[in-house]
Amino acid sequence: MRPVSSPGMIPVYYFEEERLAAMLKEHDGVFVHNQPFPHIVLDDFLPPEIMRRLIDEFPGVEDIPWKNWGAGRTRGGQEVQGSKLGQSDETFFPPFIRHFLAQLNSATFIRFIERLTGISGLITDPTYSGCGLHSTGSGGRLMIHTDANRHPHSGAHLHQILNLIVYLNEDWKGDWGGDLELWTTDRKPHRKIAPIANRAVLFFTGTRSFHGHPEPLTCPPERRRNSLAVYYYTYKREQNEDYEGMQHAARWVPTTAEDRATARELADSGRAQLAAMVGSRIEIPTTALRMPLEPQWGDRLLVTLLDGEGFESTTCEKVPAPHFTSDAAGSNLRAFASITPLTGEHGGDREVVALLAEDGAVHLAKKDETRTHFIGYIAAFLRVLGCANR
Repeated sequence: MRPVSSPGMIPVYYFEEERLAAMLKEHDGVFVHNQPFPHIVLDDFLPPEIMRRLIDEFPGVEDIPWKNWGAGRTRGGQEVQGSKLGQSDETFFPPFIRHFLAQLNSATFIRFIERLTGISGLITDPTYSGCGLHSTGSGGRLMIHTDANRHPHSGAHLHQILNLIVYLNEDWKGDWGGDLELWTTDRKPHRKIAPIANRAVLFFTGTRSFHGHPEPLTCPPERRRNSLAVYYYTYKREQNEDYEGMQHAARWVPTTAEDRATARELADSGRAQLAAMVGSRIEIPTTALRMPLEPQWGDRLLVTLLDGEGFESTTCEKVPAPHFTSDAAGSNLRAFASITPLTGEHGGDREVVALLAEDGAVHLAKKDETRTHFIGYIAAFLRVLGCANR
């Protein structure tokens, strides 16, 4: 349907079945087979006049109350002008953009996405939690990462599974940077996708889906890297080699000296807080771990913090389950130190080992099992311990 307008009303646009069918035919089977993880690039995504209106309506830095989402787990590039800005509250979306984003959550478009990806039962988030409008200025960047699950009702077993980004950057120059980079499991760049206008990128999100644009933008001060984004979810997502379970925190990959220094500082600060708690015996709710535990574990877990040696260790020789070699995203677990065992209230062999990486990432693993569960960084583990009195 062509956009229409009348006095006092905004134009409307609905995805045409014929246009979507043509894209399906052109890209049949591409999504599943693309590397390093399933994704697809859709150029000429929208009719030119629709893209023109989206570009013209996209708000500037002073036009709406943007949130400063920043570059990731780093102290670099946090100034507002160059930082990544975002807005998820639809009441601040310009009218046509608000209408268009609703179409990305429409039944017509969801049927198209399901056929394009082979993933059925997709669930939308009309609150646009963590998505909506994104804008990054000169000097801004976004660290390589895997996504946290951002559905506001994650407790209802709604798992993020797809990201869709629509770029609005007319006449974007290649030497300005800002390419979306897709990285392999072992944290190496594999593909770069320029953020040019009327290009949509749809990609699978999981434990191994490392992506971002880690190099600072070099565009002129008056230009910004603008995009619209929506996320799609599924119910009770199965765990496998691509998805170790619901991820409650983004997982960041340091690529600069400043990133690595920030990671060390945050990890050292967390270790110092843990060291002050050595010898403490803490009971926490089983649910605080946010990892799947069978009913026989009981409702409580007993935590006994180690004597501090583990905090300085750079090997896993003292970990009760030394057969760990790598986590689901390729980290070498022999670069982890054991923080503490967590024991089920009924004892026996029911024990979870907490492992601490050099950058402060914390993984949990059941005794005698090789699968690990990333729960976030050391601050997140301290929050888990803070659940003792809840």
